[in-house]
Amino acid sequence: MIAYIIGVLVVALGVALSIALHEIGHLVPAKKFGVKVTQYMVGFGPTIWSKRTGETEYGVKAIPLGGYIRMIGMFPPKPGDPEGQLRASSTGRFSQLMDQARQDSMDEVQPGEENRVFYRLSVPQKVIVMMGGPTMNLLIAVLLFGGILTLYGIPTATPLISSVATCVPSTAPTVAKPSEGSPTHARRTVIIDLPRSALAVGSLVLAFLIWQFLSTVLFNPFLIPPPLEVIRTAIPMLMSGEILGDVAISMTRVLVGFATGSLAGIITGVLLGRIQLLHDLLDPILELLRYLSPTAMIPIAVIWFGIGELSKYFLIFWGTFFIVVINTTAGVWRAPIARQRAAECLGANQLQIFVLVVIPSAVPYIVTGMRVAMASSFMSIIPAEILAADSGIGYLLQKSSMLLQTNRIFVALLTICVLGFVVDRIFRFFVDRVLARYMSFVSQT
Repeated sequence: MIAYIIGVLVVALGVALSIALHEIGHLVPAKKFGVKVTQYMVGFGPTIWSKRTGETEYGVKAIPLGGYIRMIGMFPPKPGDPEGQLRASSTGRFSQLMDQARQDSMDEVQPGEENRVFYRLSVPQKVIVMMGGPTMNLLIAVLLFGGILTLYGIPTATPLISSVATCVPSTAPTVAKPSEGSPTHARRTVIIDLPRSALAVGSLVLAFLIWQFLSTVLFNPFLIPPPLEVIRTAIPMLMSGEILGDVAISMTRVLVGFATGSLAGIITGVLLGRIQLLHDLLDPILELLRYLSPTAMIPIAVIWFGIGELSKYFLIFWGTFFIVVINTTAGVWRAPIARQRAAECLGANQLQIFVLVVIPSAVPYIVTGMRVAMASSFMSIIPAEILAADSGIGYLLQKSSMLLQTNRIFVALLTICVLGFVVDRIFRFFVDRVLARYMSFVSQT
């Protein structure tokens, strides 16, 4: 009974400590960048203990299931509004909620503190502040589970070899492979590559012909503009730099959200695939949350992070994280047992098996998950920019739809398709050049 009570206390203390470190991850960079932090609290509910040091109140609350820091100026004023003053809000419920949050945020700013508000930070500084907490959690997890895996390892059955069969020399004739410069190799390259290139070009030409047919024969050209009309509309937008600015903004959001979501997904997936207890504990939660689409998370993202860049990063992170987690977990699970036992017979310890066998075997699954997540990132940024942004390709779509400019809408849609295709090809090129040796592991199980 005493041991049970001690175990409960240790778990509770560990949870409280992890929460405290999580909030420190937010607190330290916020203070470093000059933001005024009024509260640092561990837990929710009634305050048990608190102490004010300088301008910050530090405390512990009754329910140790979370924590928070309070920074002034979390919500920026609406574009076009003078600071400290709001225009009359619209009658929409969502707009009223956003305006009320802005007003509450402005009420916290005292005279002389206008330059210490959160929304005045640059985008990289905002990302550092908001990602400080999750980064602390990841570091705790890596140190904790890395220590467990390194010191104790994972219990596995040790294979024993009872007998060794005599090797029989092969009598099969050997056939010399043609050299790189031989005529046979050159002919084979032409026969394989030329039709594939021709098919790729032919498929694009066929798609444009079908597009032309639909826009001129079956439908009204106003509803589906012809390809040449879309190209004529795109040229001035390119020459003026209008669409290039939107592309740069959207691509920055996609890459930041995709990179952070993939990194967090790989680390989480590796831990879930390697530690059965952790998988059994977190898998039900992940299975529940992964069915929430980024579009469904837009309202809560705006409430949590405001209408700035962080809400877009969060939505793309959300659309990326779960896909990468599932694929990474599957890859770690399917690491061939024969390779792990072979490495163990050769004297490898658990850490070496994990780093040199399990992780390389999971690379094909991780790459596949990242490719699927990249498409999800592009699908996540468009609704986010349509509903809560004043720049980007999604905003261009919304503005064009309000003015019934279908030709500009198709320019934006075609831009999304081209960007996704180019990014995927670049990603595949990188994988083929850097990770080619690991991609063959799937066929060698």
